[in-house]
Amino acid sequence: MRARLALLALVLVAPAARAADDAAANALRDARALVQCLRALDAQCAARYTYTQFLEAQGASRADLIAAADELNRNLKSLGARYTRFDLEKPWTVFAGEGRLYTFVPYTQTLEAGDRQATVTAYFIGVSADAGATWTFVDGVTTTADSIRQIIPGFAGGPLPPKSVPPAASAAGG
Repeated sequence: MRARLALLALVLVAPAARAADDAAANALRDARALVQCLRALDAQCAARYTYTQFLEAQGASRADLIAAADELNRNLKSLGARYTRFDLEKPWTVFAGEGRLYTFVPYTQTLEAGDRQATVTAYFIGVSADAGATWTFVDGVTTTADSIRQIIPGFAGGPLPPKSVPPAASAAGG
């Protein structure tokens, strides 16, 4: 009898665990693709992996948001800026809410331009509307527990990945 219960539990729990693992793996896959776009300073590429619906709900157009990112990238390119580091960590546990899946993907990046550099530790907020098959992201560098509720309705304000953002770019080497 115990063996049957254990087998039944395995049959019922294993697919859910596998689905969560697949969703996390897909989040990491899509976050890596986003990082490649960001490293290339390619706003059109990054737009494919960027979640903007919460800003669109506030009146911003997706086209204007992409155009602003494109202008920023052109300015960075004109300064000779480049990412010398952009490391992703394993996504946090995937969770559901309001018909979507969410996760946090911590990162550390270093952007250099000439003799200036800035290293930031923050996280992407992953959003999936298709049960974790594909993911789009919001950069959490400037978010707070309160502003995250615009992205994740009903967010309870639980622990967030750590952030470290310098007040201004520092000279290379320290």
